[in-house]
Amino acid sequence: MNFQKILFGDWGIHHIFLKAMIFGDTQKIEIDPGLLQRVPEINLKCISASLKIEKSGNELNNMLDVCIASHRQYWKLENLSSRPAIRETRQAIKACGKDPSRYRPAAEALMRRILKGENLYRINNAVDINNLLSLESGYSIGVYDLEKLTPPITFTIGSAEMDYEGIGRGKINVAGLPVFCDALGPFASPVTDTPRSQVTLDTQKILFNIIGFRQSPELDSTADRAIQLLCKLAGATIH
Repeated sequence: MNFQKILFGDWGIHHIFLKAMIFGDTQKIEIDPGLLQRVPEINLKCISASLKIEKSGNELNNMLDVCIASHRQYWKLENLSSRPAIRETRQAIKACGKDPSRYRPAAEALMRRILKGENLYRINNAVDINNLLSLESGYSIGVYDLEKLTPPITFTIGSAEMDYEGIGRGKINVAGLPVFCDALGPFASPVTDTPRSQVTLDTQKILFNIIGFRQSPELDSTADRAIQLLCKLAGATIH
């Protein structure tokens, strides 16, 4: 099968939008043309960084608290799907074959959780930055331990035999979902990620993916803010 190839390595922030964009020669993301056919405006912002993973400090925790309080005042459960980034992710999930009301985008699920008055778990600085940005932007965002991934990495549509254990969700049938796969199988989607690629206190290098399904200034600004927060709150060195 022919794939669109996206290379990364020794890079900071780059995007994937329709055609392949070369920005390094050490690793690559390959985009299945079948996925592009169903969702032609895929647009990812990818950030590679080295950093020290630790519990979040007061500044990050306070930022999360303020964001959560603001969202609880402004948003209602019934209008979450009208948020542009969430709406576009739902459309992409549906185009690939899943019901987005059953397989909700991660950002939507996160917002539903806080709007129901449930607590938002604080995990570590990288994951908490991920969650803050998802809440602020509405984009589903994944942060992965880069050293746990085995090339080649592909962005494709899950096939019938694919499933994985979602973090905190049990087994997920990813057939008909947009999924990221490495040589060992699927490890992430816009719905949920897997424990095998998750960031822990032992993680030293991350891949931070902001998953968009069309070009927009908001995606660019979210990526810029991600770099700012990773550097400021996690001491990251962007590659």
